[in-house]
Amino acid sequence: MSIGGGGYGGGGLPYPSEVFQLWGGEMQQVEIETPAAPTVVNDDSSGEHQYALIAVGVQGHRTAVSRVTKAKGLAKLCWDSVNGADAYVVVRDGKEVAGPLRLEDSQKEWTDKAVP
Repeated sequence: MSIGGGGYGGGGLPYPSEVFQLWGGEMQQVEIETPAAPTVVNDDSSGEHQYALIAVGVQGHRTAVSRVTKAKGLAKLCWDSVNGADAYVVVRDGKEVAGPLRLEDSQKEWTDKAVP
């Protein structure tokens, strides 16, 4: 199969929604774990907010919302990656404010900013 398309059968690479994991000759489906609450690195002390995360898998399936963490203002957050998660959604005060975010590294960072 070629990366640029064509290749075996003319189909190229499968669409991301068609991925699977094969171990030891049998297929397993494993739910993505709900992420832990994010950690507040710092905040701007502009007024209390609650932050949480949602992990999103390759096929677009979302986990439940994580536990919340409190900040004294708009915050810089960090969190560890979750096995099987392709992206993350940041929830502030019960509303989705960013994402899906596809971030590199096992330790993720995101900074909340005031909207003009």
